[in-house]
Amino acid sequence: MAPAAAASPVCTAVSDADRPATASAAHALDFACGGAPSDYRDRRLWLRLDARLEGPRVLRLERTRFDALSVHALYADGHEVVQRVRSGERELRWSIGGFSAFELPARAAPLRRVLVAYDGLASHHLLRKVEIVPAARHDAQTIAWAVLVGAFGGIMLSGLLFAGFLRRRLGGAFVGTHIAWLSCTLLWGLSWSGVLSGVVPSLSGTWGVRLNSVLAGLAVFFAARFFLRFIEREAIGARVRRSIAVAAAAVPPLSLAAAWDPLFRPTERFHLLQEATIALTIVLVIAATAVAWRRGSASARLYAYAWAPPVAAILWRVVPTFGIELSNAQAEMAIMGAAALQAVLLGIAITGRLSRLRRERDDALEQGRRMKLLAETDPLTGLLNRRGFVGRAEAVIATAPRSGLILLDIDHFKAINDRHGHDLGDAVLAEVGSILARTGHPAGRLGGEEFGVVTAGVDEDELFALAEAIRAEVEALGPSDATDLPVTVSVGLATARSTAGFNALYRCADEALYRAKRAGRNQTVLAGAVVPALRSAAA
Repeated sequence: MAPAAAASPVCTAVSDADRPATASAAHALDFACGGAPSDYRDRRLWLRLDARLEGPRVLRLERTRFDALSVHALYADGHEVVQRVRSGERELRWSIGGFSAFELPARAAPLRRVLVAYDGLASHHLLRKVEIVPAARHDAQTIAWAVLVGAFGGIMLSGLLFAGFLRRRLGGAFVGTHIAWLSCTLLWGLSWSGVLSGVVPSLSGTWGVRLNSVLAGLAVFFAARFFLRFIEREAIGARVRRSIAVAAAAVPPLSLAAAWDPLFRPTERFHLLQEATIALTIVLVIAATAVAWRRGSASARLYAYAWAPPVAAILWRVVPTFGIELSNAQAEMAIMGAAALQAVLLGIAITGRLSRLRRERDDALEQGRRMKLLAETDPLTGLLNRRGFVGRAEAVIATAPRSGLILLDIDHFKAINDRHGHDLGDAVLAEVGSILARTGHPAGRLGGEEFGVVTAGVDEDELFALAEAIRAEVEALGPSDATDLPVTVSVGLATARSTAGFNALYRCADEALYRAKRAGRNQTVLAGAVVPALRSAAA
């Protein structure tokens, strides 16, 4: 236990609790200065602070769980000031900074001794700090702590709102665990600091301390869960992930056991287990972060930068359990400040991680789109290949109230290839493909020298006019370079009014195409016509 402000040790003694707590009763006890008391549960634990102090003073006791508490201020002239409070009574006892504060008024005679009697104290281990400070210093620190709590709480609340915005807009399971961590930490800070006690007076005593313990355990649990979801799975091994998950899962129930002394006794054991498990969880997370960093994980670097402040502050808070005395208010305020800083840093880190995931997703979608485009595109003409054209045509036919299909085949194409080579044949195919692409309708090369165009919202007359325009434009190409062979196409048409479904529409258009070839080529024939609807003069 820490010494008083006057540098005198805190001595302890234990007595039965069946009589009123009085200074005269305490004088008959054998106080031990140094070491931890024993056998005080269900009895009365006395604390004695000897000092010769003048001026107004404040006794500050770290808030912990108890049934009743009395403070006896003894002055050199024999005067005694007694203050009593029961668990959950607020009055003017709670103070921002995690203390129960008792004013020790100034008198003509100096303050000689302070006796504190706890009935039903849950754990002497939890009573880390007992000190007497000047009233002016206490007031100044209270104002400073109130300002810091307000600032840190405001930052955390802003971070919480920002995380909620990211969750709604960008998603990410780890954002949800970050919101849970920040919510627990914010509530813990408001409860520890005493702000919640101003709203709910019962939280100034036992219930407030229990709430602090439970919220601290939940905060550690969600912090570890955030790590497991934020870091890429391949960056750390499955065994390490399981170890962190198991250690983190043990923290909340141990925190509950440490808080609920009526059910779990002795609470010192659970409190030690709680803080040891918290330390183990943090050590495992630190080690896993280092491993992931070495493996090149960008998320691990972001995590390390954002979580270094709260992890350091939590370890600072846990270390006193193992024998290093530390001001409770400083440690708790450090955690709250570190959590506020982490809210800012992690907001930046989450934004960066989500942006990277969004870029990776967009890149994957773009790559998939390109792969699909390549899989459905004819490399020579740039039109859809047969697979792509059939899919597009089926979609058009299924949704358009009026649709049509144009099939065309280059006349005597084999002769061009045989007499002048495939390079010239490829040039002819590319030129025809260019003409079809300029129509603005989905067009494709169905194989060899056969092409197709599907239309939507076009009646038979318009479809026929479009097909004739294509045929005439191809015919206008004239003889190919290095050959006197003209380039012409035979065209077959079918509309959705004639049939239904792509396969049936294709059969009708294909039948019309062969009728055009049998009629002398360089023709446009509409399915269902007895004779070709139009025959070019060149035929």
